[in-house]
Amino acid sequence: ARRAKSGVPALEPCVVSPSPPAPDAAPAGADKGGAEAPAADASAGTELNGQPSLPLPIASTFAEATRSWSGSSTPFRVFNYDMLQRALLREATLRTLRELDGDGGRDIGRPTVQWLQERFEHWRPRLETPRLRFEGALYLLELMGQGPVMRTGSSGKLELIDPSLAVDELLIQRQAVWTAWCEALEGTADEHANLLCEDLKTSLDAPAHGKEAESD
Repeated sequence: ARRAKSGVPALEPCVVSPSPPAPDAAPAGADKGGAEAPAADASAGTELNGQPSLPLPIASTFAEATRSWSGSSTPFRVFNYDMLQRALLREATLRTLRELDGDGGRDIGRPTVQWLQERFEHWRPRLETPRLRFEGALYLLELMGQGPVMRTGSSGKLELIDPSLAVDELLIQRQAVWTAWCEALEGTADEHANLLCEDLKTSLDAPAHGKEAESD
């Protein structure tokens, strides 16, 4: 794997391909006889080499977000965008699980809350130490793509898991986190200006080394 000069593993950029396939195109993975090969696990991802193309919803969202960026944007802006997505979804998921803990998850159902906990634990290492870009978007896309399912619980009874209920709460918490972060950043420019002003004032008030030497 490639490494940046700082020693931190470099993230390989995804291939953004937002254009959908032509209507008469064969499905991805289909052989010449028309039989479709088994689909790969979307949550499995790949290593740095062999970075897959982005799913259409993620590619479209990223393309829309970058339209407002100026031509002078540096590559760091893309990495900051990716990091914010991952941090936002990580914090939103933790808030969702706290909100649904105990009586808060009664309406959604404990099996559904447990399902979200399991999926988050599976994705958490990739949100915190990603090997690919857009792991946050891939995480959310997986959650949103899951339908209701029945499974046997620890008591031996059938339990209904409805991921859409958990995702609805997750999206509410994501908006709340985003709003709180935006409000916190509104005063950042003034805070930085005050810090620079105090630093400049301190440096001006400090006695010059040359004058100290002359007095000695």
